[in-house]
Amino acid sequence: MWLKLSTFCGYFYGHIAGYNYIGYNEEDEAYYFYAPMGSKLRKRFRNMFAFTVGRCIFMEKRKYLDDPEITNHEVEHINQYKRLGLWFPILYTVYHITHGYDDNPFEVEARKAAE
Repeated sequence: MWLKLSTFCGYFYGHIAGYNYIGYNEEDEAYYFYAPMGSKLRKRFRNMFAFTVGRCIFMEKRKYLDDPEITNHEVEHINQYKRLGLWFPILYTVYHITHGYDDNPFEVEARKAAE
């Protein structure tokens, strides 16, 4: 249930924030978006090329869709949403505050999945 709600919110956000919708990938079970002129993600967040809300993956640039390391990393975040539901964004935020980005257990797990 929470995955559906977060996906709806992500899909809605993508459209109102001006992201271009690429499409749905059945294999990943993900909706892909990219910023039309790139984005300021990396200026705000070190080395951030993409982020995930529910089953919606937002790429800084369309070309990152062809990068399996980035897409696998973000698909792992979808799997985390599936396992934890509403707890995922809450725990992610707590771990981000207490451990930082690099040592956040969800990011560590996603980096391993991307290898």
